[in-house]
Amino acid sequence: GRHFPPEWKCLWDLVTGETSDDGMPRGPIRSYVHLCSGGEAEGEGGCGNGAHFLILNLAKNRYCERVGRQHKSNGVYLVVDLTAGTYYQKCYDPDCRHFRGRTKVLPLHVLASLQAQAQAPPELERVEEDAAFLNAIDELESSYFVLSQDDSIRSN
Repeated sequence: GRHFPPEWKCLWDLVTGETSDDGMPRGPIRSYVHLCSGGEAEGEGGCGNGAHFLILNLAKNRYCERVGRQHKSNGVYLVVDLTAGTYYQKCYDPDCRHFRGRTKVLPLHVLASLQAQAQAPPELERVEEDAAFLNAIDELESSYFVLSQDDSIRSN
């Protein structure tokens, strides 16, 4: 199985303990990526002062809040915004490309653990993702951040 940082166990427990709106368990986390505000994967020094996102690719659940049912073939993932202390569902279906599920607030104990972990990141396992996952990450990145003329990052 995959090895996830023990400091993030509280988030895994929260996500895997939830049910989607159809009553099915949210499902296990297949893989994850920790992104910094520029969209690049975090380095050994962490993300610095930029925004921190965790992308949690889910397994065994394809429930989409937009269509109100399980997708037949496209998976779903959660975006955890460590800076804002929130998370929401997105999916790989092309028809849902610009949809984002209801924003939920992380419980304080989960947020505190995640923010502490962001200051001292673990060694991350390299995960090769399929093209749909990488396109979803690109879409997330482009929907939140735009490089301005002077190459500084600003929110959309």
